Amino acid sequence: LYLPEGCQTIGDWAFAYCSYLRKVVMPSSLASAGDFAFAGDNSLVSVVSPSKTPCNISMKVFCKSNWNEEKEDYDYEPSPATLYVPEDTKADYIDKGWNQFAAIVEDDASGINQIVSDSQQPDEGVIYNLSGQRVTNPGKGVYIRNGKKILFR
Repeated sequence: LYLPEGCQTIGDWAFAYCSYLRKVVMPSSLASAGDFAFAGDNSLVSVVSPSKTPCNISMKVFCKSNWNEEKEDYDYEPSPATLYVPEDTKADYIDKGWNQFAAIVEDDASGINQIVSDSQQPDEGVIYNLSGQRVTNPGKGVYIRNGKKILFR
């Protein structure tokens, strides 16, 4: 899932429990991520954040949650994913709450990560499924259009 550059917020529960989500590339423009935005995505392998100045997030954004019968509440554990951040920024990410990952790796950002031509820019009104695949004839279910979840009944 490549979140578009210019995206500033990710709402609460936005991509929670997306079982096919393996990699998320955050935009450098991100200013906030809501609680549980990627919670329960236990198949998530990597999160890439290119920003040299990370925003503050809570421990519940990427957490893995398990029901605790004794407490009758959830236990929150770090995500099994690896967070990739620019060189010399790991301490900043930890200070801003991004420490809820199995590992944090500083990555050399001198390479080209993504090339987007004008023909690949997201179109207004295009519908995507929760795995980020473009859908032309959506059936019943939850989809994404213009960066927001929508429900087709």
